Amino acid sequence: MHRKFALSFLAVLLALAGTSCRSAKHEKNEAEAERTRAEAEVKRAQAEKIRDGQPVPASTPRPGYVEVAVAPTPPPPSPEEPPPSPGTSYVWVSGYQAWSNGSWTWTPGRWIVPPQPAAKWVPAHWERQSNGWLWVDGQWR
Repeated sequence: MHRKFALSFLAVLLALAGTSCRSAKHEKNEAEAERTRAEAEVKRAQAEKIRDGQPVPASTPRPGYVEVAVAPTPPPPSPEEPPPSPGTSYVWVSGYQAWSNGSWTWTPGRWIVPPQPAAKWVPAHWERQSNGWLWVDGQWR
C-alpha cells in the first residue's frame, strides 16, 4: 500500500514537472515574439523619422532602414537557384539589389536558421517614397 502511494505521488510530481516545463517554454516563446514585435515597431518609427526628415540622434542605430533620396528605380531581382539546403531547419532568404556608391549591386540569397521554429521570414525590399526609395530590411515574424 505504501509503495503504491509513493508511485502515485511520483507520477503526479512528474506530470506537474512536465506541465511546468511546457508552460515555461511557451512563456519564453511568447516573450521572444513580443520582443521581436517591439523591435520591429522601433525600427518602423525610426524609419518614419528618417523618411520625414525629423532629427534622429546620431547615436540612434538605424538597423534595417536606409533611405536613398536620389536613386534610380531598383532593377528587378536577379534569377537565383538556391543551392541544396544544409539542413531541414534552414530557410532560404532571397537575394536583393543594394544601392552602393552610385550603382546597384546584387547581394545573393543565403540559407539561415530561424530564431524560432514557427518564425516566418518577411523579405527585404525597396519601397517607393515621394522623395526616393526606402530600404526595408528583411525580418522574422
